[in-house]
Amino acid sequence: MLLKGKRALVVGLMNKYSLAAGVTQALLSGGASVVVSSKSPMNESHVKSCTFEIPKPSEIASPTLHFEPCDVESDTSIEQLMQRCGEVFNGELDILVHSVAFAPREAFANGLLNTPRAAWTQAMDVSAYSLVALMKAAKPLMVQGVGERRDRSVLALTYAGSTKVNESKKWTLTVVNLLTENVEKVVPNYNVMGPAKAALEATARQLAYELGPEGVRVNCISPGPMNTVSARGIPGISVSVGLCDERCRAEISLNNNVMLQTMRKYAENHAPLRRNSSSGDVGSVAAFLSSDLAASVTGQTIYVDGGLSAMAPFAREEL
Repeated sequence: MLLKGKRALVVGLMNKYSLAAGVTQALLSGGASVVVSSKSPMNESHVKSCTFEIPKPSEIASPTLHFEPCDVESDTSIEQLMQRCGEVFNGELDILVHSVAFAPREAFANGLLNTPRAAWTQAMDVSAYSLVALMKAAKPLMVQGVGERRDRSVLALTYAGSTKVNESKKWTLTVVNLLTENVEKVVPNYNVMGPAKAALEATARQLAYELGPEGVRVNCISPGPMNTVSARGIPGISVSVGLCDERCRAEISLNNNVMLQTMRKYAENHAPLRRNSSSGDVGSVAAFLSSDLAASVTGQTIYVDGGLSAMAPFAREEL
C-alpha cells in the first residue's frame, strides 16, 4: 500500500461531497490512519454518513478513522486538536491536509472594494493564516529527532480563483471568459476569496522553503469546478432558473446551481480530457503527494482539472 503505516490529519471535512472526503478516502485506501476534523462537533454525523471504506486488517496493518472538532480561528482549539492527534498517533504525524475556507456573506455582497475590513480579515484568517497556525502546532509531531530526516507532507486545497479574473457578460449568469493565455478561469463574485486563495498558495510556498530542510514538503492542489458546499455558497452559483437565457436553458440542467453547472459544462466541453474532475481525482493526487513517490515535490500547485487550466483562450461564442 502506498501510504501503509502513515498517519494523517484532514482538517475541513464537511460532508460526503467535500473535497476533503475524497482525500480522506484515498488516504484510507492507501493504508493511512486518519483523523478528520471540522469546526462543529455536529459534523461528526456528516463524517459518519460518508461511509468511508477502510481496508480490512487482513489486507493491511489496520488503518483507523477518528473525528475531532476544531475551530481554526482559535489557537487553543488547534492545540487541543494536535494534542489529540498525538495521543491517537503516538506522538507522530506524517500528513496534514488543509481543506478550510470561509468568508462571511457580507464579503460577497457588493464587490471587493466594498468588502468590510472585518469580513476581509476573517476570510484571510480562516482561509490562509489557518495553514500557518495548524502547521505551527503540528510541527512537533512532524519534525522530531536531531539529524533524523523523515518525509512529511502538508497539502492545501486551493482554486484557480487565486489568479486573474475576467467575467463574460454574454449570459446573465456565465462564468468564464479566457481573454489571454495566462488568465485562469474563475468564478465571478468570488471577491475576497480570490485574494485569500492567492495568500494560501503564497503561504504554502513560503512554508515549503522554511520546512524543506526538516523534511516537510508543502504543496497545493487546485481542482476544477466542483459541486461542493463551498462552491454553492458563492453568490450567483445557486440561482433562479428565470435568470438564465434560452441558450443557457437549452444547454444546462435547470435543477439548480445553474452557474456551477455552466462551469462544469464548459470544462467538459473544453478540457483536454473532456470531463470534469471529481473528489476522487483530487484524493488520488493527494495520496500521491503524501507518499514517498513525491519525495522531491514541494512548493507546487498541482492542477486537477482535466487540463483545462493549460488551455489557450476560446472564442466567446464557444462559451
